[in-house]
Amino acid sequence: MFKSIIRNIKCFLFFLVLCANHFLAEDLKDIYQLALSNDPLVKSAEASYRAGKESKKQGIAGLLPSINVSGSTSWNESRVEESLMDEYNSSNYSGTLSQPLFRLDKWFKFRQGKALSESSQAEFAYNQQETMIRVASSYFAILNAIDGLSAAKAEEEAIGRQKDLAKKRFDVGLAPITEVHETQAAYDLTVVSRIAREGQLDSAREDLSSIIGTDIPLLSPLSSNYPI
Repeated sequence: MFKSIIRNIKCFLFFLVLCANHFLAEDLKDIYQLALSNDPLVKSAEASYRAGKESKKQGIAGLLPSINVSGSTSWNESRVEESLMDEYNSSNYSGTLSQPLFRLDKWFKFRQGKALSESSQAEFAYNQQETMIRVASSYFAILNAIDGLSAAKAEEEAIGRQKDLAKKRFDVGLAPITEVHETQAAYDLTVVSRIAREGQLDSAREDLSSIIGTDIPLLSPLSSNYPI
């Protein structure tokens, strides 16, 4: 089951890399480790997993034989008319091993603990896989938002130059006032678009930050031979 989950994670990441315009940046593996350490969903599933393992151990313990071992030691002296004739140390050890032939309550407790352990283990593995998907999705959403913001800024600068040129042309009588108004309106739209892109980037960063439990580190491109 776990091998299948890991294989699914690797396939998912490979697909994202093929579809992305960026190579994985600083550093998806590290960010995923932060998520495993800080994401409330993962921490809750991990706590349930540990509790399930302990329940299984307790169930097994109820089926095992019980061993009792005891021991004692004493110092002995033999005297005749206050004269020491002999002295020696004596020890005694005993042990008992008991194993009930069948305890229905213990058997049911063992089965319950085993089922709880397997269920919590599967839930923990699922949450790890789900966290990887959420981290990767949020991660690439940030990269896409960065691309979108860069494009919006470039468009704003280009339209801004057109606006300035139209105003200069109008000032020397080479362009009608309508051209100034049109370029100003187009520039205003690019400003609105750039602000919207900034909001998208902030939202994407907040989404990932809520998963990893800390501020987002700077994302920088990696080389093409990043291991997947």
